[in-house]
Amino acid sequence: MNALDYAEALARVIKASSRVELIVRREYEKSITAFVGTAQDRQDWQAATPYAGVTAFSSRERSDLIASEVTLELGLYDESVDRANGIARLHAYDVFKELIPAIVRDLKEQVLSLTTTAYLDEMRVEFSQADFPLVTATVTFDIEETIPVGRWLR
Repeated sequence: MNALDYAEALARVIKASSRVELIVRREYEKSITAFVGTAQDRQDWQAATPYAGVTAFSSRERSDLIASEVTLELGLYDESVDRANGIARLHAYDVFKELIPAIVRDLKEQVLSLTTTAYLDEMRVEFSQADFPLVTATVTFDIEETIPVGRWLR
């Protein structure tokens, strides 16, 4: 599989995930919008969120493995604030703290299980409030799929 295959599979899994649906419905009373590529409607954030945009970034093939990089952008329109121990914190960060591990579980259980030799090599998360009250988390997944050495070609 290559990065585009993983991106498409991850978008389908996020949209069908009961874990993701439970978190998003509880917090925002609507379902998540999932797509492959970049969001085209970047004007009305309140209507577009919560969203999950999955982008195939790169695939590199070597003799022993295929390395794919897939980026997931999660967007939440949320200006509410929680207070804990006298510290104000945007509520969206609490949602991300629950949502990202749920997506990672689904990625490992449903997407990476499509091939027995694929595994999540690395994951990086970056947050942004550049378009506040839109708060985003960009999660980059490095997925590697080993290719058996010495396999018989037919």
